[in-house]
Amino acid sequence: MGGSANTAIVNLQLNRVSMSKFASYTCVYDSSGDILYIRPETPLPAVSLDWNGEIWLRLDPSSSELVGIEIGDFESIFLKKHPELATVWQQYKPRCKRKDRKRTRDGDWETFVRIIIEFLSSLFAENPQQL
Repeated sequence: MGGSANTAIVNLQLNRVSMSKFASYTCVYDSSGDILYIRPETPLPAVSLDWNGEIWLRLDPSSSELVGIEIGDFESIFLKKHPELATVWQQYKPRCKRKDRKRTRDGDWETFVRIIIEFLSSLFAENPQQL
């Protein structure tokens, strides 16, 4: 896929995904790999679309539906490049531990997911050449 086709798919998917769907996803932070995952409890088969070598958008291969997001080097690089998320992350990090699978789903969780999705939507819209 060319850059403009990838941009269109990503923007379409981010706009089409309902917050209720993403609110049902889990956020897992793997501190040993420094990777943040936002995905269903049971990961779905997907292909990865790379954005700037730091974000992997996981798309269903048959429908192109967004089924997850992975952000590598999350604390060591990503948050330093995007400090506007660092404060928000410190509030929610305790809920995203890899071993803490019984996190409660509440309004705060939806707020965190909304912030991440809105941030990524803006980032992709401002930098479409990276896709």
